[in-house]
Amino acid sequence: MWLKSLLSFAAGLIYAFNFPSKYFVSFVIMPIFAIALLLWNITSDNEDRERTSLRFKLSQAFLFCLAASLLGYYWIPYTLREFGGMQAPFNYLVGMILGPLTLPQFYTSVFLVHLLEKTKFTNPILKYSRVTIYAFVFTISEIITPQQFPTKAGNGFLVLQPYLGLAPIFGASIFSFFLYYIASSINGFLKKYPFNYPVILFSIGFVIFNASMPLEYEKTSETLNTRIVQANIGSLMKVQSEGGDFSAVETVLATYYDLSKSPVPNEWDQVELIVWPETALPGLLSSRNIKNGRPFPPIITDITRTMNTEMFFGGYDYNHEKDENSEVYFEDQFNTIFHANASGILQGLYHKKELIPFGETMPFGPFNKYLKHINSNISFFARGKESPLLTTRDNFKFMPVICYEILFSEFVQDFINEHKENRPDFIINLTNDSWYGDTSEPHQHLFLSHWRALEFNIPILRSTNTGITSILYPDGSESERMGVGEKRVLDIQLYKSNGKATFYQAWGDWSVVVLMLGFIAISYLINVFFRNDGLEEDEVSYKNI
Repeated sequence: MWLKSLLSFAAGLIYAFNFPSKYFVSFVIMPIFAIALLLWNITSDNEDRERTSLRFKLSQAFLFCLAASLLGYYWIPYTLREFGGMQAPFNYLVGMILGPLTLPQFYTSVFLVHLLEKTKFTNPILKYSRVTIYAFVFTISEIITPQQFPTKAGNGFLVLQPYLGLAPIFGASIFSFFLYYIASSINGFLKKYPFNYPVILFSIGFVIFNASMPLEYEKTSETLNTRIVQANIGSLMKVQSEGGDFSAVETVLATYYDLSKSPVPNEWDQVELIVWPETALPGLLSSRNIKNGRPFPPIITDITRTMNTEMFFGGYDYNHEKDENSEVYFEDQFNTIFHANASGILQGLYHKKELIPFGETMPFGPFNKYLKHINSNISFFARGKESPLLTTRDNFKFMPVICYEILFSEFVQDFINEHKENRPDFIINLTNDSWYGDTSEPHQHLFLSHWRALEFNIPILRSTNTGITSILYPDGSESERMGVGEKRVLDIQLYKSNGKATFYQAWGDWSVVVLMLGFIAISYLINVFFRNDGLEEDEVSYKNI
């Protein structure tokens, strides 16, 4: 028993190499072997009664996820200390509890595999499509299982850019399916299942199609001279400034002011847009009062008017819709992107809609108001309702998203489809990763965010407080970047996108679900056809191939 458990733990460690870190790049081949090992451990020969137990299967999924999180998400305890005020050793203990929950899709997969195992594959379709159905189960589990830090096994294929021609059609999920399919085939080889004939054709076709249709970035000649400011404000200084400490506020504002007014590049006439990251401006603003004539803080009006430039910046907006009799400090403000025009007037804003559990809210609905008294470190933000585009005077249209919102494919898809007739030129993603320090999280956050550019054929302007700041392009490439811990500006010309809506934008993950169901049918027919060669099924094994 302990050997099997050790195998599942080792598989989880291997799977963690699917995502980059500050120490290594993504090794896309590693998770194939990791999933193959996990499948080998939880799929049974009918005589193996121990492996038929759901309890055993779920325990193996737990060990797999625990190992993957300990290596891949080792930054969780650090975040609990910085973001939640939880000190050692409790942050590490809670991290070990929360870690296995960061990959809930594997529990769904294991449960569905258990249900399949109970059928003993007596149904002909299940019998002849066993390998394909396992791949389908793991892929569909990624799609339907809610995740707080959304990842897909196929994300690691980003390192093969620009040879990812299927990404704008089926998204990252098709790469997950391919990975799970190869892993399931390896498991079939080890378990001596009847040979899965379509695996060779599918693998060759998958590689050829992606390689023959490399991603491209279509852009026009229209440009926007943009300055992205990375002030590198540490989490302690940030908390002090937001708490009203005068010295901290002065330091934060002076840093942003000096960087924003850095000399203009010689080849530019002026800076046309300045971007600050998430919650860059300390203090609470009131967009209603600003709309009614009250000006922005002097730092904003000074920069916009003297430089004749527009600004996007993160800050806090008061929730005027809140019941005046409700509790103070509970959902009384929005995490917001403000758009100030060149006259220092509010041009537009966006209130964050997808809030981070245990950081910006709690996942307990109406009980949250009572939990506020238990943990005062959590900021209970109000949830935004609108999905506006922020449009500059040069008619550059930006779709605003904040922090982890960029990781949710369905969220981005719905946002873009609200503006089908007015497609955004850029996605602008403001974030603050200072809570994670110099760990792997900023690298993983950027890596996963890049998939939205591929899936929707829209470049992403990514502005962060402490790094990594850059432009992510739809062909998989990236602009110059400001790394973790750098304090400077990135002056870059944005080219208006000429990209068309993608198939994935219209259909999302439903496209790959239909594809997988069709592939199961084709796999069944091909395998049945090859079984009509006079051989008995139990004689047709990998030993015969």
